[in-house]
Amino acid sequence: MRWILAIAAVAALSFAVPMGMEAAAAKKPKNKLCAGTTLGGAKVTFTCKADEKCCFSAFLGQGQCVAASGVCL
Repeated sequence: MRWILAIAAVAALSFAVPMGMEAAAAKKPKNKLCAGTTLGGAKVTFTCKADEKCCFSAFLGQGQCVAASGVCL
Protein backbone atom coordinates (compact mmCIF):
# COMPACT_ATOMS: atom_id res chain seq x y z
CA MET A 1 0.00 0.00 0.00
CA ARG A 2 2.86 2.39 0.80
CA TRP A 3 4.40 1.78 -2.61
CA ILE A 4 1.20 2.83 -4.34
CA LEU A 5 1.06 6.04 -2.29
CA ALA A 6 4.73 6.76 -3.03
CA ILE A 7 4.24 6.26 -6.77
CA ALA A 8 1.10 8.41 -6.74
CA ALA A 9 2.94 11.21 -4.89
CA VAL A 10 5.84 11.16 -7.37
CA ALA A 11 3.43 11.21 -10.31
CA ALA A 12 1.51 14.15 -8.83
CA LEU A 13 4.70 16.15 -8.29
CA SER A 14 5.98 15.45 -11.79
CA PHE A 15 2.80 16.90 -13.29
CA ALA A 16 2.74 19.92 -10.96
CA VAL A 17 6.23 21.23 -11.83
CA PRO A 18 5.77 21.70 -15.61
CA MET A 19 2.41 23.42 -15.09
CA GLY A 20 4.07 25.88 -12.73
CA MET A 21 6.70 26.73 -15.35
CA GLU A 22 4.04 27.30 -18.00
CA ALA A 23 2.17 29.63 -15.68
CA ALA A 24 5.35 31.64 -15.08
CA ALA A 25 5.96 31.89 -18.82
CA ALA A 26 2.40 33.07 -19.39
CA LYS A 27 2.93 35.95 -16.92
CA LYS A 28 6.00 37.22 -18.78
CA PRO A 29 5.23 40.70 -20.15
CA LYS A 30 4.99 41.09 -23.91
CA ASN A 31 5.52 44.86 -23.95
CA LYS A 32 7.26 47.37 -21.75
CA LEU A 33 6.52 51.02 -21.11
CA CYS A 34 9.32 53.42 -21.99
CA ALA A 35 9.54 57.09 -21.06
CA GLY A 36 11.66 60.13 -21.80
CA THR A 37 11.73 63.89 -21.35
CA THR A 38 12.03 66.40 -24.18
CA LEU A 39 14.28 69.46 -24.05
CA GLY A 40 11.18 71.51 -23.20
CA GLY A 41 10.50 69.34 -20.13
CA ALA A 42 7.48 67.44 -21.52
CA LYS A 43 7.26 63.79 -20.58
CA VAL A 44 6.77 61.31 -23.43
CA THR A 45 5.83 57.64 -23.06
CA PHE A 46 5.90 54.87 -25.65
CA THR A 47 5.87 51.07 -25.69
CA CYS A 48 8.39 48.57 -27.00
CA LYS A 49 8.34 44.80 -27.17
CA ALA A 50 9.82 42.99 -24.17
CA ASP A 51 12.89 41.89 -26.14
CA GLU A 52 13.65 45.39 -27.51
CA LYS A 53 15.61 48.31 -26.07
CA CYS A 54 14.02 51.72 -25.49
CA CYS A 55 15.79 54.68 -27.09
CA PHE A 56 14.71 58.30 -26.68
CA SER A 57 15.98 61.41 -28.41
CA ALA A 58 15.41 64.51 -26.25
CA PHE A 59 16.34 66.72 -29.21
CA LEU A 60 13.70 65.21 -31.51
CA GLY A 61 11.25 64.51 -28.69
CA GLN A 62 10.48 61.00 -29.84
CA GLY A 63 11.30 57.47 -28.86
CA GLN A 64 12.13 54.40 -30.86
CA CYS A 65 12.57 50.71 -30.21
CA VAL A 66 15.70 48.86 -31.35
CA ALA A 67 16.82 45.27 -31.04
CA ALA A 68 18.40 44.32 -27.70
CA SER A 69 21.79 44.13 -29.37
CA GLY A 70 21.23 47.41 -31.25
CA VAL A 71 22.69 50.82 -30.46
CA CYS A 72 20.69 53.91 -29.53
CA LEU A 73 21.63 56.92 -31.62
